[in-house]
Amino acid sequence: MPLMRESLGLSDAQKGKIFAAFGLAYALCEIPGGRLGDWLGPRSVLIRVVLWWSFFTAATGRAWSFASLWVIRFMFAPARRMLPNLTKAFTLWLTKPERTRAQGIM
Repeated sequence: MPLMRESLGLSDAQKGKIFAAFGLAYALCEIPGGRLGDWLGPRSVLIRVVLWWSFFTAATGRAWSFASLWVIRFMFAPARRMLPNLTKAFTLWLTKPERTRAQGIM
């Protein structure tokens, strides 16, 4: 954020709004993301998560203003749908002892 703040001329209030955009979208997408995993399967959702995450990671570096960065960060957060889907994948793909270790590492 320090370099982005300088490059885009962001105030402290704008920085807070950008961080809040991610948190808001994250909160809004967690339950629908889990339901999507129930419907499509965790593997399908996790593939989409990796693609979405990669795209918005690159897009973050292309932000040109406060508004563009806010939208990018808001859209970045739905990629975090991985948590409920990783848990489901662990349940389907791993034995119980392996599941515990994997969940602890995650």
